[in-house]
Amino acid sequence: MLMRVMDIGAFLMEWEWRLNYRPAILTGFPVKAGASKGGDMRAASLRPRSTAIIEEVGRLVSEGHTASRAAELAKRNGFGTSGSANRKLWTKRKIYGG
Repeated sequence: MLMRVMDIGAFLMEWEWRLNYRPAILTGFPVKAGASKGGDMRAASLRPRSTAIIEEVGRLVSEGHTASRAAELAKRNGFGTSGSANRKLWTKRKIYGG
């Protein structure tokens, strides 16, 4: 008997949760899809700039600089917003390809 009471209690708790949060979950799917699409669009618009930064850092690395130093030098040469951002972009490219 105690097990049935516990099952009913669990059912009622789940039912209440679904009533409270289901609208938010259903709304979340389109919001997530829109955010993903926005991120893809931003990445596409920044791709030429990112490619130029990666090429400059790669050129400097091939000259014998470390990746961190090359990223800083690329910033000084007018590529990217900061040396650390350039380094992150370079590292991401090295790890994931590009």
